[in-house]
Amino acid sequence: VNFTDGRVVAFSSKDKPSTIGVGFNAKQEYDVAQTLTNIREALVNELADVSLDEVTVKCRSSINVLGDYEDLSLAGITALMISNTPLDIKLSYAGDANHKPYNPDVFKGIKLEDKRPQATIFLKDGASITYNMEVDVMKQAIFDNAIDWEASGLPAKETLSIADFEFECNTSLISKIPVWKDIAGDEYPNLNAGDKREIRVSFVGNSDFKPCDNKEATIKVAKAHVDVSMNAFTKAYAGNEDDLTIEKLGITLNPNDPRIDIYRVFVGINTNLKASVNLVLTDEQWEFIKNVSKAQAWLYDKAPSLFPSFNETIQDKLEKGMTIAEFKEYMNNAITAIENAANDETWGPIVQSGLDLFHIDLDAIKALASVFDVLTMVSDDLTIAVGVPKHAGLYRVYAIAANKNYETNSASGTVLILMNWKDIKIVPNADLKKQTITVSEAKEYADGTKAAATLLNKSTGE
Repeated sequence: VNFTDGRVVAFSSKDKPSTIGVGFNAKQEYDVAQTLTNIREALVNELADVSLDEVTVKCRSSINVLGDYEDLSLAGITALMISNTPLDIKLSYAGDANHKPYNPDVFKGIKLEDKRPQATIFLKDGASITYNMEVDVMKQAIFDNAIDWEASGLPAKETLSIADFEFECNTSLISKIPVWKDIAGDEYPNLNAGDKREIRVSFVGNSDFKPCDNKEATIKVAKAHVDVSMNAFTKAYAGNEDDLTIEKLGITLNPNDPRIDIYRVFVGINTNLKASVNLVLTDEQWEFIKNVSKAQAWLYDKAPSLFPSFNETIQDKLEKGMTIAEFKEYMNNAITAIENAANDETWGPIVQSGLDLFHIDLDAIKALASVFDVLTMVSDDLTIAVGVPKHAGLYRVYAIAANKNYETNSASGTVLILMNWKDIKIVPNADLKKQTITVSEAKEYADGTKAAATLLNKSTGE
């Protein structure tokens, strides 16, 4: 009787390859478990109902012929990939009651290699998205609308997210001198609204595909819509600015982007029976106007022939007094002058450095220029006064939301500014203290030649 091993053969060896693909995880880090799986699949045929995971893998560097075979580690994979050193691989399977053991000869001189296919990416030039204060919303819009998925060599779209890509934009005013930054700024997005915004996108890679170089494209970033609301009616007292704050007027924005400037414009008839228009600025808005003026003075000093109107800055003009029409014309001329100089090869970098010096950009100046555009029913001949109205009267107040990334929008309400009596005292005319007055004196009081009483300011005596 001949006794034979009747157990089933579970594994057999494949022909030795020269390279085996190293494994990666989703973060593109070397993955030990996936690398071991790749080794087993490259070297072993699975012949029975035993998982390949039952095959033990031990490795050593091919140049360390006297070393022991050890478990593959992350440090070992990293060293082999950096040095491009081949390794010797020893496989084993002890077998069980139903399966024969598997102990093939050592597989020598095999290199680990990144065998993932090279990803490629293409963008659609001229795609359109809408500005959003949330960076991830804009990244998702680029992901959905600007990537040409059919032309690109990428994993399936449904398996990817914005976390698998890097999104950058050109933040320079001068397109010939790009300054690429991540779309996600320190506090707000670096990608602003505009018709021809330059972006570039790259795929960072994953466990199945190698990363790819970035591709550039020009997209349109439309301005976002902002809703403005305010109280329909507000009562205040003359000279009391605290009654006319943004909070007291009930002005709110949706979305509530803190970068949106809220300008308050009061238009009405005061107690002097004169039409007036008052532009109310916060400290931050007035500081912005001062910085724009500093940039204007700086540019005028560099090139008075290019910026002749900048011998008077916007701060100078507002403090001196200008009509709404003059404001619009002045601001539009200033913007045109800066744009023309910015497109000049010589002056473009100088303009950019001047604006950077005072931390402003052209789009912000354009937003300031749009403040009075929504007041189509107000005469352009009215002179702008800076500050809240000083006289009592009935005013129409406009809350104007202006920002380079939003369509300028407004809401309006009525404000009744009452005379402030708290510091006023009435001093009757001394003649009226007499028991009788003459007919001629009575006529003088009747026709207003004489005052029946005098109003005095208690604090100043005026």
